[in-house]
Amino acid sequence: MTQLRQPVSGRRAVVLLSFAVTLACLGVDQHGWFAPLERWLYDKRVEHGQTFTPPPTDQLVHLCIDDRSLYQIGRWPWDRSRLGQIVDVLNDADAKVIAFDILFAEPQRQMVELDDEGKPHTHHPDVLFARAMQKHKRCALPMFLHVPSSMTRVDQHALELLDDNPHLTNDELTDELIKKGVHPNDDHIANWPLFRRSALARHMAKLLERMKDDAAVKEHVVAQHFPHLDATDIDRQFEMALTWR
Repeated sequence: MTQLRQPVSGRRAVVLLSFAVTLACLGVDQHGWFAPLERWLYDKRVEHGQTFTPPPTDQLVHLCIDDRSLYQIGRWPWDRSRLGQIVDVLNDADAKVIAFDILFAEPQRQMVELDDEGKPHTHHPDVLFARAMQKHKRCALPMFLHVPSSMTRVDQHALELLDDNPHLTNDELTDELIKKGVHPNDDHIANWPLFRRSALARHMAKLLERMKDDAAVKEHVVAQHFPHLDATDIDRQFEMALTWR
């Protein structure tokens, strides 16, 4: 059987034509001339292609911090004890889950208020907010995590050392790393506050488990790790830690 072959000149013409069409399409797209066609096609895909989209659920309620709320309650940020009251109301309304899309990145200052008898009373907004969420038990808070783009050998050694002792200063950590034969630079040191907070959180979780039901262990832990705190600060910090964890 004789096999038909396309002439070389014909194949070369097809290749050149394809190359020319590709270049032309790239040029047209670079100038944005395809954009109107793409928008029209997108509208048609949305109009005719979403035939299996289920109806929206009626089980979600979105509470907005709008102009009316700001007018009635006051400017943002609100006292977190107020947010605790909102959690209590939602809890009474039998909300299954309460989720916040607000970052509570920093602690709120405690305030001193006068009671009905005119005596000063210390007000801890974070503690009241935490108690309300602990009472509901199903509250979700957002988190912001900064993860270094790459974990170097120096970073790995620094994490191991901080896990063993999260109270190491930068100078002490540098000395320990040099003993291991690694030399940190400014880029490595910039990550250490994050590593230290992470190590402290793990360290605190272990301590809380040990001291949760044992006053003697609590006294020992405080004397060993937090000697700079007075009694009031100790109770407040540990109450917040227990309710937030």
